[in-house]
Amino acid sequence: MRRKFSIKYFLYFLMFIFLLNGCIGKNEKTAKKEQINPAFIAEGIRRISIKKEDRVIFDVEYKEDNSELPYLFWKIHDPYNIPLSIDTERLLEVFNKLVDLQISMKEISNDDTTKYKEESIAEIYLEYNQLNKDKKEDSFKAEADSMTTICISRYNEKYYAYYKSDPTKLFDINSYDIESILNTKAFDIILKITPIIELSKVKQIVVERDGVKKEWTGKENHMDDVLSAFMSVFATDEYTGEYPTGELICTVDYLGYNKKDDLNVNYYSYDENSVVVVVDKKALFMANKKDLYEALKLIE
Repeated sequence: MRRKFSIKYFLYFLMFIFLLNGCIGKNEKTAKKEQINPAFIAEGIRRISIKKEDRVIFDVEYKEDNSELPYLFWKIHDPYNIPLSIDTERLLEVFNKLVDLQISMKEISNDDTTKYKEESIAEIYLEYNQLNKDKKEDSFKAEADSMTTICISRYNEKYYAYYKSDPTKLFDINSYDIESILNTKAFDIILKITPIIELSKVKQIVVERDGVKKEWTGKENHMDDVLSAFMSVFATDEYTGEYPTGELICTVDYLGYNKKDDLNVNYYSYDENSVVVVVDKKALFMANKKDLYEALKLIE
């Protein structure tokens, strides 16, 4: 082991961000009510799922569990569905745009709103805490108490919205606001660690390279340094091609105390500068080849 690499200060920063946003705190399970007149603040949103042209762009949910790392309470279901860390500052920007969108919505007085809904382009599903102006702390509890779906349509090059709970009311909306939200990609709201693993759940790490396997178990065997080294191989972009056929540079197996926590990561050569990161047989990201080789040097 040439030198140790630690990201603990980075993780402390993430925990601070969650505390700042009021996302940590235990609540009993709450039945979510579909609101007729939704109102929320950015910090009170606990789930967002955006469907565009019948395809889920991303689905992110805040859900407390037995994780020891609070920043992992945010789960990304689509399109990745693997342990990844959300960039809470970027996600909060999206939530603030949703608040701005709702504030700018102007109801249209028109007996016939059907034509405005013919070209449906997107749906935004939210779980959140209904705004409570008298008791502000109820507006950002850990557990959502409300839900709503905002349907987006287009007519004559203009955007319109209506709530699925009350489709009789149609709203004129700002084009810039809605395009900014709908153009957000899942890759924009994740931290580029591929993937992020909880050390406390890992029993063993096995790295195979050129047919040679090395194993690490426990702190006395520097397993934490191995984990930190590979977590420093950051994603540079999404990978959208076919399953990679280039040289398999190395395989990393994170074996958990529970089988469900096992994770397999393969790094394939893509070109002179890049590798493709395959997580549990899903080719997801591009990464810098130099960073991967640096990680491999650190664990020699």
